[in-house]
Amino acid sequence: MRRFPLLPEYRAAAELWLDPEQDTAPVTAQDAACTVLLRDSPQGVETYLCTHELRSPFGSVAFPGGRVIGADDDPIPWSGPTGKQWASLLQEDVGDARRAVMAAARTLFVTTGVLLAGRRSDSTIATSGGHDWMSVREEVAAGERSMAELMVERRLLLRTELLRPMARWVTAQFVHRRFDLRCFLVILPERQEPSPLRSRDRPGAWVSPEQVLRARRDDTGFAAAARSGDPGLTAREALGGAEPHPDLHRLLTPFTLLLLEDLAGAGSAIAAAAHRPHLVPRMARLDRDDDGQLCFAVDRRSGGRRRR
Repeated sequence: MRRFPLLPEYRAAAELWLDPEQDTAPVTAQDAACTVLLRDSPQGVETYLCTHELRSPFGSVAFPGGRVIGADDDPIPWSGPTGKQWASLLQEDVGDARRAVMAAARTLFVTTGVLLAGRRSDSTIATSGGHDWMSVREEVAAGERSMAELMVERRLLLRTELLRPMARWVTAQFVHRRFDLRCFLVILPERQEPSPLRSRDRPGAWVSPEQVLRARRDDTGFAAAARSGDPGLTAREALGGAEPHPDLHRLLTPFTLLLLEDLAGAGSAIAAAAHRPHLVPRMARLDRDDDGQLCFAVDRRSGGRRRR
């Protein structure tokens, strides 16, 4: 069993869940998707993390993502696997699989500006210059324009083959807002670079999975800070500067840390994308550590690097 400190923002929900006088039942998990965006760098493989709202089921710092919405059902010009093929890949029915793919592509575009689309099935467009892409992202984020409308207006194909299934996580039962989260991996397309959505003012940054995990191993105060309820640094402090804060790992949930473990040690982004996906749903549960302190617990079989 792997155990992780309970982040301070989850403490109140955990105590309510354990209160014997409360008749608490888990809320239904909403369908959602996230994207593990990768690039190669002189320091090795890097992934893009961004900030989320406080008490988000994703965690205050996590991969780009969000919940499935009604517009994710709209017909859209796309290339890559068909809906039936995606259903087979994700081990789900056609509707759920298609919506997960759409939600991953949409939230990646809204959150980072990275658009998995091209004029043809063998190209991707540049999302800088020529068009006011920030305004388009704002419209999609506000529901004023759908991804399907965007593809038709710009005569683009959504390149779903650029998404690779990676994992599936379900938010712990005691959390008040829960997601059934499909995780996809994407290698950063040429001529694109992520940037925060202007209206949400939530910073993001490229990070080295190995450096984040090394900082966590070397930080003996991590568990103590989480137990005390001291939130420490904020998400903005962790990702708002030119370089990610070395204590970034204090803000990461178990699912983010375990996905970073999957990426650590990969020689390249392509090598990381070639790992076999782990699509059996995984969920952290509420537990106590050896000192009796509340923590997250995950079965050891859920973690570790995926092999081909």
